[in-house]
Amino acid sequence: DGIRDIGVTGVQTCALPICGLALVSMLVILQAALVGHIHVVERGPHAPLSLGLELAWRQVPTGFQNLLADVLWLRVLQHVGGQLGSDEPLNVTGVKQALDLAIDLDPAFRAPVEYGAWVIADGHDPAGALEFLAHARRQHPDDWLLPYHQAFIEFLYRKRYDEAARLFTLAASMPGAPPRVMNMVAGMYTKGKRKERAIETWLAIHQANRGPLRAIAARNLRDRKSTRL
Repeated sequence: DGIRDIGVTGVQTCALPICGLALVSMLVILQAALVGHIHVVERGPHAPLSLGLELAWRQVPTGFQNLLADVLWLRVLQHVGGQLGSDEPLNVTGVKQALDLAIDLDPAFRAPVEYGAWVIADGHDPAGALEFLAHARRQHPDDWLLPYHQAFIEFLYRKRYDEAARLFTLAASMPGAPPRVMNMVAGMYTKGKRKERAIETWLAIHQANRGPLRAIAARNLRDRKSTRL
């Protein structure tokens, strides 16, 4: 996707054969820079992913940041994919560092943000996954999906149900979030054995919605034998 918008001014207006040659030449130069300055050290499929990140950052030509972000993402996929099917734990050492750089190079690149956190969490580093999503949230403070993913990681990997409820509530309050996100808030209070908070949340959902969401809230209130419906 980095090739989608290389952003080299002047190339767009030249003749097609010249553009092609110029682009190939620049890609060759970039490849040489990457080979020389992104050191991938792997001693088997479960070895850490090691990248010479600071040197790569300084030497990437202007206009090629998106392409380097793609390269980093593909290396992460290759690193993780090489470990699939093994009985050994997933080794994600170095993955968060690579993904942090990828989204710094190209903040609009969605794949590392939406899937990278789950790769890190699956490698038994949920704290690192949460830090990575916090990094993305600083870049995209109005993106409801980021606290939403954080909430799921708190729920599934850390069993911190109150914190998950807080993050789901935050996500639900942001522009573009679907109303069903509040169902997850109620579910977290239920998992955390916070019955009254769960009832209050289901009641708010019942009052604020019509159709299927209202019916789901009514059923949950009946299941909890609430007299407040």
